[in-house]
Amino acid sequence: MIQADLDFSKGRDNPNSAAAHAKLRPSKAVARREVWLAIYDSGKSGMTLEAISAKVGKMPHQVSGRCTELAALGMIWRKSERGLTSSGNSCTIWLAR
Repeated sequence: MIQADLDFSKGRDNPNSAAAHAKLRPSKAVARREVWLAIYDSGKSGMTLEAISAKVGKMPHQVSGRCTELAALGMIWRKSERGLTSSGNSCTIWLAR
């Protein structure tokens, strides 16, 4: 897997944000791999953010950023059909390459 130095934060010019990003970079790479593997293992059915979160044991807000990063790397993409959240709302289904 590519060890990308992705930073989609809104605080790029903030020294505290830069320091936090540098500190978390290694754990983000591990989390990206976990998320990618979960989606890859789901095959053609893909996975919603809720399903990915449950599989990797992380909160949705901890997973959504990794999905954004993986999509930017071209490693995952949005399925044309939509899924449903546990509350019945429409959501993205992710597929892995």
